[in-house]
Amino acid sequence: MSIVMRAHHFVAISGRVMDDSSGLPIPGALAEIRSGPPEFERIRGTAGMKAADARLDDRSKAAGDGIFYFLDLPDGTYHIRVSAAGGMSADVSVGVERSGRAVAPPSAVDVTLGTASPAGIAPAKPIKKQRPGSPRR
Repeated sequence: MSIVMRAHHFVAISGRVMDDSSGLPIPGALAEIRSGPPEFERIRGTAGMKAADARLDDRSKAAGDGIFYFLDLPDGTYHIRVSAAGGMSADVSVGVERSGRAVAPPSAVDVTLGTASPAGIAPAKPIKKQRPGSPRR
């Protein structure tokens, strides 16, 4: 007799990194959670962040289409830095709120990297949560 177990994860935060001048995706850009809510920090401090444990991963590399994501995050506000080759970076704050639901749409953010501002940080534009099945604008 064999037992099949399935792991279900939810995408808590999804983002897309685009080049400011061309509008093209930036593959390989690194999104890193700099800080999060107390529960996240407790888990991170206790278990340490291990790439092999996706549930606790605080870094995400953008795919070829510029998309990055973080899985299974506790509710709260996350401060994320997105960076790419050439010293381009942007900081953004994103809220995760599942309100006790097992399945909820991810918090989404568009990040545009390009000519850096004098402070060296480019702006990031948060976008509204999408309902499942709704078209992306």
